[in-house]
Amino acid sequence: MSVVEYAWSTGFQLDGTPWGRDNDYLGVAIGMDIPSEDYEDAVNDGRHEGHFECYYNFHLNDNVAVSPDYQLVWNPNGRDRDPINVFGIRTQIDF
Repeated sequence: MSVVEYAWSTGFQLDGTPWGRDNDYLGVAIGMDIPSEDYEDAVNDGRHEGHFECYYNFHLNDNVAVSPDYQLVWNPNGRDRDPINVFGIRTQIDF
């Protein structure tokens, strides 16, 4: 049995030029996983799992960038459950 029959996602990324931070980036994405009919029948409440993400990449200098990230997942695993909030941070160091 396959859990996901179809999935879609879309998003965009903007550079920081409009607000005077040429090397920074702002990104936003949204998507959805659509369960298979077999999965919907097996769990009796198979729902579309949705996800949203946004991040900002701060370019601190020529070698270091830091990106705070937020993700929201609703109907996790295709079930009618509380949404999941995920907060993260990524650091990139170039040598």
